[in-house]
Amino acid sequence: MLPLMTPGAPREREKPTALGTMPLSKAAPTTVIELQSIRELTDETDSPDIALQFLIEYLNMLPRRLQRILHGLRGSDSEASMDALRSLKITSAMAGTHAIEAECRALEALVRAGNFDAANHEAATLSASVLDLFEGRDQVYEHARQDLLQVEDTAS
Repeated sequence: MLPLMTPGAPREREKPTALGTMPLSKAAPTTVIELQSIRELTDETDSPDIALQFLIEYLNMLPRRLQRILHGLRGSDSEASMDALRSLKITSAMAGTHAIEAECRALEALVRAGNFDAANHEAATLSASVLDLFEGRDQVYEHARQDLLQVEDTAS
């Protein structure tokens, strides 16, 4: 059984997402998550529980992954930076947060070029996206859960 994340208060407006709308509250993220990726993970594992567990773990690990990236960049450590960026890039692709994936790709290019000054500067964009998504994780999880329930209902 999945640990439940308490969703935020009901929202007064809605935010467009790649696959419909996501209701908004004060803590709603502006970073878009494409639910098709979670649907595909559900299909691959034949389990919405596994897909949602992955999403929970991804969202909860965001601050730690960001911290590893920033630490590597501040220390001008190519290996540590690339390892941390690849980790976030790959899991972001699987979770459907393609903007974060793209930000990681851009930072990887700067690190490969040895341009740590620019990478540290550009890391502010990644930080804002990651923290935004982390702060709205309850809403993201609940939206994904509801979406998967609807998919299951239409498949039955």
